[in-house]
Amino acid sequence: GIRTLVLFGVAETAEVVYAAIKESSLVVMGVIDSDPTKQGKPFNGLIVQKPERLEQINPDAVVITSFGKQEEIHERIRQLVGDKIKVKKLSDL
Repeated sequence: GIRTLVLFGVAETAEVVYAAIKESSLVVMGVIDSDPTKQGKPFNGLIVQKPERLEQINPDAVVITSFGKQEEIHERIRQLVGDKIKVKKLSDL
C-alpha cells in the first residue's frame, strides 16, 4: 500500500493537500518543484527539492499538486524513475 508520499508542485493546492494528508496516516517525505526559484525554500518544515532527488527520496507515491502542468509533470516523473513509484494526480484522490 501507499504510506509515504512526495508532493510535486509547490502551489496553494500543495498547501491544501499537505494539510489533508497530515490528518491521515500517510507521511509526506518530501516536496519537489521544477522551478529553481522554489528549490531550497522551506515548505511546512521540509525543503523544496529538485526533481532529480525523487529517486533518492524514494516514496511509495508522488502526488502531482499542480493543476496546470499535470501531464508534463507526469512525463517528467516517468523519465526520472520509470514505473518504480506510483503517480497520483489531484483528480485521483
